[in-house]
Amino acid sequence: MDVTACPYCQTFTELGCPELTKIFCENDERIYGRLPGLKFERTGTLGKGAKRCDFCIRRVK
Repeated sequence: MDVTACPYCQTFTELGCPELTKIFCENDERIYGRLPGLKFERTGTLGKGAKRCDFCIRRVK
């Protein structure tokens, strides 16, 4: 799934602190990366300067 607009990125940018978005990006990696039986892959996030957040969750055998 590709996300091209992020409410966290938008809100923190409007509040003048876009750097806080990275914290939410890192939480995704911690949470989704620890799901049993699944592998979370992402090449970039809006909060870290990419044009999209790509979420890929695969089942691990």
